[in-house]
Amino acid sequence: MNSFYLVLGSEAALADRALSKIMAELKSENAEITTLFAADTIVGDIADALSPSLFSERRGLIIRDLQDLPDDNKDELIRYLGEVDASTTVVFLHKGGVKGKALLDAIKKVKPEIIACEPLKKEAEKVEFVRDLFLD
Repeated sequence: MNSFYLVLGSEAALADRALSKIMAELKSENAEITTLFAADTIVGDIADALSPSLFSERRGLIIRDLQDLPDDNKDELIRYLGEVDASTTVVFLHKGGVKGKALLDAIKKVKPEIIACEPLKKEAEKVEFVRDLFLD
């Protein structure tokens, strides 16, 4: 399992599906999973969520709506990008666009697995998505 995942795009159905797969893998490893909504975080929340667990060897941190992360919290996240813990997986969900671009660029430098979740516009894409739902 990778240390970082970046679920990027505004198509909620695709993002939820990607997140479900990642969470299933984390659960299969008995990871302690913490979910934070970026806009609701205060300084220290991210550092606390990334600190070693007393209850599990594996940890998973999911940060939803990364584009809404307050500026005060970006430093602790950027600091972690340089001090990765191999027993922790961080999943960033960002809806795309330019909001939070500097943070996205910093995350991309650590080479996360990027899962594109752009809106399905063509009819063929929609058909393929529905077909894949039944094949999984």
